Amino acid sequence: MMTNPIGYINNMPEMKNVMEMVNNNGGNAKDVFYKLAEQKGVNPDDILNMFK
Repeated sequence: MMTNPIGYINNMPEMKNVMEMVNNNGGNAKDVFYKLAEQKGVNPDDILNMFK
């Protein structure tokens, strides 16, 4: 059983890249998500609707 899942996730190399991207773009993860989706030509709301 993992005792600190958040710590584990935060230490993943991929998460470091994500956090750097968020921090370099104003610190708002939601804004970065929408910006990346739009750059890739994807409607961000379509992605979010997949989780409903």
